[in-house]
Amino acid sequence: MSTPSSVADVGEHALIARVRERVPPAPDWVTIGLGDDAAVVEPERNALDVVTTDALVEGIHFDRAFTPPRAIGHRALAVNLSDLAAMGAAPRSALLSFVLPPALPLADFEAIVDGFMALASSHGVALIGGNIARSPGPLLVDVTAIGATVPDATIIAKSSMFRNPFVGPVLRYCDHIAVTHDGPFSGAAVVDEAVARLEAGIPVLIFPEGTRSPEHAIGRFQAGAFVIAARAGVPVIPLLVRCEPPTLMRGRPWYDIPDRPPVMTIRQLPAVEVRGRRPVLVARELEGSYRQQVVPPSESPPRPSIASTA
Repeated sequence: MSTPSSVADVGEHALIARVRERVPPAPDWVTIGLGDDAAVVEPERNALDVVTTDALVEGIHFDRAFTPPRAIGHRALAVNLSDLAAMGAAPRSALLSFVLPPALPLADFEAIVDGFMALASSHGVALIGGNIARSPGPLLVDVTAIGATVPDATIIAKSSMFRNPFVGPVLRYCDHIAVTHDGPFSGAAVVDEAVARLEAGIPVLIFPEGTRSPEHAIGRFQAGAFVIAARAGVPVIPLLVRCEPPTLMRGRPWYDIPDRPPVMTIRQLPAVEVRGRRPVLVARELEGSYRQQVVPPSESPPRPSIASTA
């Protein structure tokens, strides 16, 4: 039996199987992913969904004589990620569809999927479905990307950030909360203001270390965020932000720029309930969880013992 050389030599199910074998296990928030009539996903808590779509058509957006197949797959997703970023949304999932001419080499089809999945992996995007159809031509690659953005979120930041000439004007204009030693937002007043905003339905973003993380390390989590959550009666939604290659880490000069553009990925971790628990113990528990995911095992200090969650 001869080895299939073009997409016309295999059926739709065989093409889908080639896509599936390139897709990693779906995250927990994908209830139903590839292989069913439609995908089912859990929305991100307290966030708005942002949806965009773009199609690349051979002969208009690319020429296969000059564009490698992997680059076609990369670009098909990249244009959608750019649209999500322009709307302030973090990408979560995508649908990938093809209209295939029968003469398209099977190796080119697989390389297009590989290029798509490589970029999806680097940005934490889950492929949750799509479609494959045939046509006399041309090749068409269509992507729908779905992201999430938090509306009207409040950031708690140290007062020096409000004096920064680059980000300070934005922080002040958006009425974020500056932590000061005196003035309207000092001490308990910060907690009171954050609780009031949460009770008004406005999410509050807090960096529990109070500053940037060192490279491959986690600083000690302050209990303030957990006190605020307990008083407002809301859970803590942890976010894990990674940057590859590392840049702007604590202990590095700001002008220490990597030799390639850094890529940030943001992953939402399971919600942590604070009500009925001591905030400082919840802080230590979550700090240990983050450390396990960030710090190499050989460098990780012993985790603190948590004797009680009362």
